[in-house]
Amino acid sequence: MTRIHYFLIVLCLSFAPGLALATQSIDLRPEKQPGVFVFETSGDYRLNFSLLDDFAVNNELESNTHGQTRYLDQRLRVRLDLQLARVKFSTEWDLLSGQLAGDLWTLGGLDRRRRDIYGAIAPSGFVPRRASALLRWKDIDVELGLVTSNWGLGMLANDGAQDPLFGRTDLADRVLRVRLTARPLHWGKNPGPEANKVMVTGAFDVVFDDDLATLSEGQVAIQAVASLLRYDPGVSTHGIYAVYRNQQEPNDTGETSVVVVDAYADRTLQFGQSTSLRLAAEIAAVAGTTSRTLNYNARNELKVQSLGVTGLASLGLWDKKLQIHGRIAFASGDQDSDDDKSTSFNFDRNFGTGSVLFDQMLGSINLASHALITDPEISGQPPRGIDALANEGAAGSVFLLQPTIQGTPLPFVDLKFGALLALATADYRQPFYSSRAGGTPRNHHNEDTDGRHLGTELNWSVALGGVLPLKAEDAPELDLRFELQGGHLFVGSALRRSSEDEQVINHVQMTGRFRW
Repeated sequence: MTRIHYFLIVLCLSFAPGLALATQSIDLRPEKQPGVFVFETSGDYRLNFSLLDDFAVNNELESNTHGQTRYLDQRLRVRLDLQLARVKFSTEWDLLSGQLAGDLWTLGGLDRRRRDIYGAIAPSGFVPRRASALLRWKDIDVELGLVTSNWGLGMLANDGAQDPLFGRTDLADRVLRVRLTARPLHWGKNPGPEANKVMVTGAFDVVFDDDLATLSEGQVAIQAVASLLRYDPGVSTHGIYAVYRNQQEPNDTGETSVVVVDAYADRTLQFGQSTSLRLAAEIAAVAGTTSRTLNYNARNELKVQSLGVTGLASLGLWDKKLQIHGRIAFASGDQDSDDDKSTSFNFDRNFGTGSVLFDQMLGSINLASHALITDPEISGQPPRGIDALANEGAAGSVFLLQPTIQGTPLPFVDLKFGALLALATADYRQPFYSSRAGGTPRNHHNEDTDGRHLGTELNWSVALGGVLPLKAEDAPELDLRFELQGGHLFVGSALRRSSEDEQVINHVQMTGRFRW
């Protein structure tokens, strides 16, 4: 088997994550008015205990399951803000974050969550998220330092700080940034109430860590960002941004140059005193070239042309005591891996696509594929760019439909029930077995895939707790919650063994959370 065969199959899975994270953007919500001296602290402690069915991830290696069925992990996130006159200094860290006890992954150490070690007591459990300074002078903001970012519905740029309906968030896109934001409507003689709502931004980034680039590993990615945003708190948000990204791989093993344009709209409509409807949508297009992965018809570089779309509708009844959510998402796939174009698109790994299919099953299968391709006794010399298979289960080349019902029958009780339907937008291919079969789509059981149905997942959650009712006027807001959630994946025909009429993978997670 030649190296070039691997390129044909790995292409769809390896390149799209980097494109998604090229769209680093800025959270442009207005800051508090500057004071002479203000010190604030906030934090979030999360403790998880998980029970997960074991399942096969390949058909070749001696250890062909993920092996992690019972495990305990934690995360402590702490943020400190110090404002001196018009300058605000901020730092945020994830501390003692990782697994504490239980089964370890058998799939190696490429996973950024480090499920192969007890990471909470290792150096990898200490992760910087922010170390920045922000200067606000009249209608101009200047920010410098290490920051995270979030844009729109989190389809591309996601700071990992938003709570998904189901599942978990862990990682974040982090960049070293210089940012300038202006409010041009202030420049008129009589600025009205719109003056603070419209913001124009330009920024320059050096990527510290994201899905495709890690600065400490010699992957140098730079980004130029421009955006226009109108933000009306609680009513609407509309914006568009453009990003140019250039990434150099270590040892001259490839270069990527892409432009990403992302448009976002979010509107909340109020009907009477107790009914509301939120409508939101985001669309992103990617274009450029890459030489990180190649094929027979593109010996020097591949063209990049991909598209991602997502939409959300959320109906709130009786002051949101009952909510009905509906989300739809589309990521273009690459049906022809022999041509000179890559059209696959990946969502951010924290986009919130349930708790089993992507986060657990496909994330594990991708790592097992990497182990096969890099095993010298099986495959010889692996192709460059193969490390991008480790994408923490980011959803890509897929159509998703996710309805959810959420209810709060009591102030301290929150109930959710939902479903996730996932269909591949290109024939699913496990890279190793498909390459060995001459390009014929094969799954991780080394069998021909049957259709494009990846799976249907049922999710539920029961959460108890909320903001503690402290009586003191100057008491901080403390939030204590306990949540039990489950995910039950009915594996689709594309991923099942042909001899099985049905395969179900269950995941139950118990979470205690304290925020301040």
